[in-house]
Parts: sequence; structure tokens; C-alpha cells
Amino acid sequence: MKKIIVLLFCLFACTAGFTQSTLKPIKPLNGQPGKPVLPTPNIPPLRPDLEITNINLMSGHRDTILHEYILIVSVNIKNNGGANAGPTKLHLDFQRQSTHGFYFAGAKNDVNLSTIPANTTLSGTYTFHINLADLGGGTYSLPIKAVADWGNAIAESNENNNTSVPRIITVAL
Repeated sequence: MKKIIVLLFCLFACTAGFTQSTLKPIKPLNGQPGKPVLPTPNIPPLRPDLEITNINLMSGHRDTILHEYILIVSVNIKNNGGANAGPTKLHLDFQRQSTHGFYFAGAKNDVNLSTIPANTTLSGTYTFHINLADLGGGTYSLPIKAVADWGNAIAESNENNNTSVPRIITVAL
């Protein structure tokens, strides 16, 4: 019988202690009773993410007066991000051969692009002028790459996917 009384006493003492500790009133942290201040979650801002998903040569021709080659390319630029990408520039890089080997050069002009909404693709045909005056007559294979957000004017969630894979074009001079 003593064991049962001791057991009931312990059970009562544990229950009373639990009830008292869980039913204590909330102490207000901001001066409003019953409304504790919760921490503000640290959510990173949504950012755009521009990626060149496709580049194709539509046409190209030599301009003998300007000593340049004019390329017309179609480019798809996808904004994979959760925010609109403001106005930016599209650039064309190409590799060419000189007497010192291969080096990369850029088109003489960039193309201004309008806003690209989040999760959409902008498709267009653009004209680029490249200076090939240093190359002699002949046929050349040039790897070209399109670069979105030339100059990194837009803060993106991923800055490493702005350049397309190279496409080889043949240029006859």
C-alpha cells in the first residue's frame, strides 16, 4: 500500500510540475501581451538568371567597304530566375587566328535588349559586325559565342551561364 501511495504522490507531483511549467503566461517581448516577437526569416531576394539556350547563324556576308563581316544570328535567351531581368546587352565573341595564334575578339557592336520577364525566353534575330581586316583572303572556321548581360549590369542568381556553347561558322574572305 505504501508503494501505491508513493507512486500516486510521484505521479501527482510530476503532473503538477508539468502543468505549471506549460501554462505560464507568455512574456511579451515587444510590449504587447500575448504577441511574442518572432525572428524575421532570412529569405534571399529573387533574382533573374539569364542563359543563352540557342545560337544559330542565319546568314553572313563580307562588307568590302567597311572591311568587316556582317553576321545575322538567331539567339534564344532564357530568364530562369524568379525576377525580371532589366534592359541589358547581348554580345558576340569569336575566336580568330592571327600570326601569333588564336585569340578571342568581340563584335564591333552589341545589341540592346529590353526587359526579359521571369521564367520566359526571348528569341530574336540580331546583326553583328566583326572586324576581320587582319585576316588575309581565304576560308576560315570561326567559333562564335553569344553572351547575355554583357558587362554584368544585372545582379543574377547565377553569373556563370551567360555564355553560349561555341558554334563554328565558316567565313570566306
